[in-house]
Amino acid sequence: MGGQGQLIMGSIAAVWFGSAITGLPAPAHITLAVVMGAVLGALWAAIAGVLRAWLGTNEVIVTIMLNYIAIWVGSFLFGIGGPLQNEAQPTQPVSETVAESARIPVIWGSAALQGLHAGIFLVPIVVGVVWLVQHRTTVGFETAAVGSNVEASRYLGIPVSRRYVMAMVFGGALAGLAGAMEILGWQFRIATADLHASQLGFVGIAIALLGRNTPIGVVLSAFLFAVLINGSSNRNLDPSAFPPELASYLTLIGQGVIILLVSLNAERSLDFLRRRLARVLRRKVAS
Repeated sequence: MGGQGQLIMGSIAAVWFGSAITGLPAPAHITLAVVMGAVLGALWAAIAGVLRAWLGTNEVIVTIMLNYIAIWVGSFLFGIGGPLQNEAQPTQPVSETVAESARIPVIWGSAALQGLHAGIFLVPIVVGVVWLVQHRTTVGFETAAVGSNVEASRYLGIPVSRRYVMAMVFGGALAGLAGAMEILGWQFRIATADLHASQLGFVGIAIALLGRNTPIGVVLSAFLFAVLINGSSNRNLDPSAFPPELASYLTLIGQGVIILLVSLNAERSLDFLRRRLARVLRRKVAS
């Protein structure tokens, strides 16, 4: 539930390091901004992890509260009169624009139309790292064990508190990385209105559910949601051919149906459909 706040903090770090620091070559500048976005996202998630591990607080409630704190931190920093507001636009609640050296180059399409940027090459790297950690390391095994049964894990000697914090930090780093890529890839600045309107962190929950919390599944479901969201945007639709407002509503309905279906037990649902289909076929044959 805290992905939204962690993503926002990652974007804040990226826009600050991308705009305040100058004179660096492009590869170093991009790397610095991306890494700091991941670091700030990890630190933001660590708050909930530490509170869960040592005080027993509910991480869902804490991360939801942290989401709102992140939104208002950004609103304070980039709002009118804020310490990081764009000096060239004193009447606009926006951040400074990311320097050219910190912008991730577009490899396909137009940068003005949110073209595909080189950040796509990070996807297989991140997926590979997550898969290796989950399936080929002791930390991954212990984290999965803690998620399945806390008391049994504690009885086996697994450091439960440490695994709580590490899981939150790892997830926060990925969310912060996503926020940094969003800024450095095409937005290049933060407007306070975007902080309140953005729902990417919450969409990530639906993506994880659809992907069954597996690295490959998440990539495939993320691609599906990207097609749904970007395909219905005003930039990609001809209003004379298809109303963008209707497309956006259909997209939301589609996302809701996907989440509803995923929330059902897949095996039972398929078994029900098979039995229902067999019954219909028997009636057809009998008639």
